[in-house]
Amino acid sequence: MNKNLTNPVSKPRIVVVDALRGLALTGILLLHALEHFDFYWPAQYNPIILTGADKVIHDVIFFLFAGKSYAIFSVLFGFSFFIQMQGQERRGIDFRGRFVWRLVILLVLGYLHRLVYTGDILMIYAIMGLPLIFFYKVPTKYLITVAAILLLHITRIYELVYSFINPDFVIQRDWGDWGTAFQTFCNGSFFDVLKHNSASGFITVVKWTVASARVYQLFGLFVVGMILGRIGFFEKSTKNKRPLWTMLSGGVIVMIVFLLISRFLPVIIETNDTQKSLIIELAGIFTNLSILTIWISGFMLLYYRFEKAGIFTALSQYGRMSLTSYVMQPLIGVPLFYGYGLALYQYLGNTLSFLYAALFWVFQMWFCQVWFKKYKYGPLEWLWRALTYFNFRLSNKKI
Repeated sequence: MNKNLTNPVSKPRIVVVDALRGLALTGILLLHALEHFDFYWPAQYNPIILTGADKVIHDVIFFLFAGKSYAIFSVLFGFSFFIQMQGQERRGIDFRGRFVWRLVILLVLGYLHRLVYTGDILMIYAIMGLPLIFFYKVPTKYLITVAAILLLHITRIYELVYSFINPDFVIQRDWGDWGTAFQTFCNGSFFDVLKHNSASGFITVVKWTVASARVYQLFGLFVVGMILGRIGFFEKSTKNKRPLWTMLSGGVIVMIVFLLISRFLPVIIETNDTQKSLIIELAGIFTNLSILTIWISGFMLLYYRFEKAGIFTALSQYGRMSLTSYVMQPLIGVPLFYGYGLALYQYLGNTLSFLYAALFWVFQMWFCQVWFKKYKYGPLEWLWRALTYFNFRLSNKKI
């Protein structure tokens, strides 16, 4: 047997990419805490004095991170796929079969995680990641076309155009049965939650993912990550910052344009409810994509300016343990917020949920720093790697 297949050699990590993953994880934690881990129910015993702060925190966190944190994660998933394929290809190894096996492992891990937390994204990543294999050899110009088609949300644009042709057109989307989900999360036992999440909960999330068109955007972001890997975006940015400044300024301009469209276009032109909702939805989608470019470019510029700052070191370690950290967040949070546990959904509004997330973020950052003093990989990162190569003798301790 080829030793390279069972004893993989690690490439030097691109630290800014790890730090970006850490940023994405931070946003995901904040959002999930405010949403009570997909149990977004008003906190009836939340202190009234916090009502004003609750609204401000909700609006700020959702503007900064909703639809952006997962997008950063998705871009980096596509980037990591390309780096793995390219690295093995340069060593004369066909990694396609091994990558499929990695996705199977991720699918199983995601399913187990989903039993506790219905909002798990790992299963969807595993399923949506499979087509990447067929796009690996596709020329870059065609990849750009594919990404553009997916990210432009052609179906939504078609619906908008058609709504003006046929003003009686009404949008019909199946968002899934969230009512049953909320009742289960509120009144069900731990085993009721497991039973719900094992089947109907997953169907609900799939329906939501399709109805929101996130399924198309997700793969488009994967492809963007592949493109960034192919052009050496992250490696070249250490020496040439001009593309980052161009991305940052362009992202700001596009964001402002679509924020204005969302606010004023439905007022300037006569629209019905369907047309107005589609205009606001499309403007929101493109606003999120522009903020994504602002996050990536702005964060990288700050990173290169203050690379030695402790916060960036901590975020990079957080990002290195992204799988473990992501899975840990709901494993702790769900029993705290759901009815079968401490039922904190009744008491913690946005402000207190934000404080919980901040404390848990500090704990996770500390845990990562302590762990990496002795080990090379996070717990689940090592398990995923060992299962990938069928080698549980892979060394994890630092020498």
